This record gives sequence, C-alpha cells and structure tokens, in this order.
Amino acid sequence: MAIVVGYTVLELRLPEASSLKDKRQVVKSVIERVKRRYNVSISEVAEHDSPRMALLGVSCVGQSEAGCRRTLGNVAEYVYTSRPDAEVMPHVVEIVGVE
Repeated sequence: MAIVVGYTVLELRLPEASSLKDKRQVVKSVIERVKRRYNVSISEVAEHDSPRMALLGVSCVGQSEAGCRRTLGNVAEYVYTSRPDAEVMPHVVEIVGVE
C-alpha cells in the first residue's frame, strides 16, 4: 500500500491589514474555514510579525498523487475566491511518496 503526502505553502498578501490584529483576524478565519471544509492540516508557518503577509503551510495524506494535488489545489482556489481582501500568490504543490 502506498501513502502519499502532499504539501504546499500559500503566500497571502493582505494590503488592507494595518496591524497584526487585522492580519490575525484574516488568518484565523482562513485556517478555520479550510479546516472545516477540507480534511487537511493548515497552520501559519512564517511571517508572524508582518501585518501584510502570511505564509500558510497546508498538507494532506492520501492514497494517490492526483488526489492530493486535487485537494491542495481546491484549498488554494477556495482561499483565493473566499477572501477578496487577500491576494493569494502562485504556489507549488510538492508530493512525497512513502512505501
């Protein structure tokens, strides 16, 4: 049986955020919504002190590379369409196979 781990880092630019409090509200909302909607792990992984940028690490485990790519692509598309106040920069999906 093969296990596939997929991950990506979503870079969010928050031009309307004027403070870390504004940023935390957006990031917390994104994380909670993604966790509710998709079966993935998501966390802010860098840029903690920058009010206008957030880096979110997203990972999933599945049985196929295509399934993980689809899930992570859907997460990125969801964040892009659900948060007009955040610019989602292009991202790369990485896949690791474990046997």
